[in-house]
Amino acid sequence: MLLVVVFSVGVAFAAEPVGDSAPWFSNGASDGGLWTTGGNWWRGTAPTSTEDVGHDNGGGTLTVNSSMGGVYANSLYVGDWGPGSSQAYFSMDSGLLVLEEELMIGYRDYDSGSWTDGEGVEHTWENWGNGSATIHDGIVAVGTTLGIGSTFKDGFGGVGELHIDGGIIRAGVLTFGVIDPNIPGTALSVDITGGKLMLAGIITILDPRVTAFGGVGYLEFNYEADQEGYTTITGVIPEPATIAMLGLGGLALIRRKRA
Repeated sequence: MLLVVVFSVGVAFAAEPVGDSAPWFSNGASDGGLWTTGGNWWRGTAPTSTEDVGHDNGGGTLTVNSSMGGVYANSLYVGDWGPGSSQAYFSMDSGLLVLEEELMIGYRDYDSGSWTDGEGVEHTWENWGNGSATIHDGIVAVGTTLGIGSTFKDGFGGVGELHIDGGIIRAGVLTFGVIDPNIPGTALSVDITGGKLMLAGIITILDPRVTAFGGVGYLEFNYEADQEGYTTITGVIPEPATIAMLGLGGLALIRRKRA
């Protein structure tokens, strides 16, 4: 299968905090958090295709589906800036999302503080953002970096997790940030139970924090299986018969060792 979504690919990992003019998702209780609903955003209108997009605290799940006919933005930052360790959520249910630059899931800004948007509303943030994204179906096309727990100048990143249950997510590179050791119980992870992760170049191995079926399965790499210049990574879980054979083999090995 040849994807028809075409965009430039870079390899640089240079995440920057989202500017004051960026639209922040902050609602979503009434309609499931649809991206195109203006009332779900701080400023009252949905983002344009050239803007960076952020997820503010307490906003529920930001959702994209096929009813929108394709959604476009410069970058998307999924990570709760609110007090404590609450989580910001993004769900790709179907359809198409094209990001010209980055998708950051869990990120850390430079410092605590506040900023005022174009309508005079003040927003506050703390040092880290926790983000969780799930790809159920559809296509997420990321122009440069897919970052899990992106790291900024203070050396630490936010908490991030990506679940690929279906569909396709395509990016130039996959990076992991550095977890702040002072924040207990944090984690960075990518788990593939369906669908495809596509990365530029020939990929034969990934960070061990990328798993299949929560670590029960294994990753399969196929270069140019779906698009020229990209490796398609899928999660595979052994068939029950294979698992049974492996179990019997292990039992036989134990018996031989005991003998």
